[in-house]
Amino acid sequence: MLTLGYFYPVKTQSLSRSIANRVTKIPEGEVFDYKYFDLPPANEAALAQALSRLSKKGVIERIAKGKFYKPRNTQFGKIKPMEDEVIRAVTYRGDKLIGYLTGVTQYNKMGFTMQVPNVLVIGTNHVLPAKKINNYKIKYSKRNVPISEENIYLLQILDVIKDIKVIPDTKIEWSFARIVDMIKELTTIQQKKMMQLAMQYSAATRALTGAIFEKYIPGSRVKELKQSLNTLTRYRIGISQKLLPNQSDWNIE
Repeated sequence: MLTLGYFYPVKTQSLSRSIANRVTKIPEGEVFDYKYFDLPPANEAALAQALSRLSKKGVIERIAKGKFYKPRNTQFGKIKPMEDEVIRAVTYRGDKLIGYLTGVTQYNKMGFTMQVPNVLVIGTNHVLPAKKINNYKIKYSKRNVPISEENIYLLQILDVIKDIKVIPDTKIEWSFARIVDMIKELTTIQQKKMMQLAMQYSAATRALTGAIFEKYIPGSRVKELKQSLNTLTRYRIGISQKLLPNQSDWNIE
C-alpha cells in the first residue's frame, strides 16, 4: 500500500497542485482513498474537491465512495484495476473490514465451480444498495454473524454449505466431499469456531454442518447445533446415505 506522507501546501503551490503531484506517484491500477494523502481533517473537503476534478479530467477514476484508481492507458484502451483491488475497495472502509467475498465468484476461487461471473457478492452486517464498479456488479448479502479477518474463511465454508444445492456446474456429492476435506484441514480452534458461527445460519445449514462434524470430526460437540433444530422439520439436500450415514439423525434427506 502506498503512503504518500504528510504534506502542507506552500505559498508557491496550491493544495490542489500538491495533490495532483502526489497522484502522479501512485502506481497505475492501484486503488487508493483519502488516507493515502495523510492530510489533517481540516483539508479533507479540499482533498475531495481536488480528487473530483482529477476524476473529471480522466486522470483518476472513482470506483466507490471515496475510493479511486489510476487507469493505465494502452493501445487497447484503459486497463481497469484487478479484481482483488475492486474486492478490497468494497470490503473495507479505510482500514476497517466491513464485508467479505462470497457467492459464485468465491466458490470458483475455492474450486467448487468453473463459472466466472461478473457479479461480486459481498457478505456484510449491514444492508447496502447494489452498485456497479467498472465491469462488476456488486451485490450485498446480509449476515448476522461477526465478520473479522479470522472468521472470513470459516464463513465462506459455511456459505458453501448453505448454497450446496445451487452452486452451478457441480454435483452436490462432489461439493460435499470437498467441504469435508476443507473442514478436516482446519485447526481444532477453527473447527470449534465454525460450529459457533453456524448457529447464526439457517436450520438446514446448521443440520448439515452438525452432521458433517459428527461423522467426520471425531469428538466434536454438536449438541448445541442439534438442539437448535425443529425435530419435525426435514431438510431435503440430496446427499447419499453412503457419504452421510448419520443424516437421518439430523432430519436430512
